Amino acid sequence: MPQAHGRSRSNTHWGSYDSRCRPLRMSQSDRIDALVIEHSHALQVAFLPSHHHDPFDRLLIAQAMVEGLPIMRADHSFAAYDIEVIWAQA
Repeated sequence: MPQAHGRSRSNTHWGSYDSRCRPLRMSQSDRIDALVIEHSHALQVAFLPSHHHDPFDRLLIAQAMVEGLPIMRADHSFAAYDIEVIWAQA
């Protein structure tokens, strides 16, 4: 198994995940769809307060705001935004 900064990585049909993460249990009726980056998401990034500076994370926050979706993260800086955060264990 390849190592990433002293942690093992595993590959599944969902992709790879870091050994520090616990896989999400899902039932057959659960569904995960890709969320396309829309123009409205990119525009929302410009209006976000600068609590978080990572551009990809800011885009995820903007998508959650525009779409009204919760976001699962372990990064507590997401709590500063007006979004629902499902806290993941790091």
